[in-house]
Amino acid sequence: MPLQWARLQPEASEKIRHGAWYRVLKIGPIDVVLDVNRKPTAVPRSLLQIAQTPPAKWSVVPSPRHNVRFPLSWGSAYAVCPGCRERAPIVGKPDSMRCHKCNGLFDVAWSDNKAAGATA
Repeated sequence: MPLQWARLQPEASEKIRHGAWYRVLKIGPIDVVLDVNRKPTAVPRSLLQIAQTPPAKWSVVPSPRHNVRFPLSWGSAYAVCPGCRERAPIVGKPDSMRCHKCNGLFDVAWSDNKAAGATA
């Protein structure tokens, strides 16, 4: 099987991070097994977006509503780095952002999910 990547649909509530892309280990009729922190993790296939190529843009993700550890100052959406999966606040509506962790400069994927209209 060629390498594939998957991430949660914006409305899904599984125990993996929203916006982060994970390598697909196996695709079954009901579940997809993802490599989550070097552990095989089964996730219902219906809750995932699956891609043939690794992500190359920041994912824009709706902020969690009931997470006391999440910074409220980040507003209604945040970004996930395609290079290292680091989360970052979004200021305005930038075309690209530099990751403070891996120093990668990537475009922002405003058009590929439901949080695209949100800004912080």
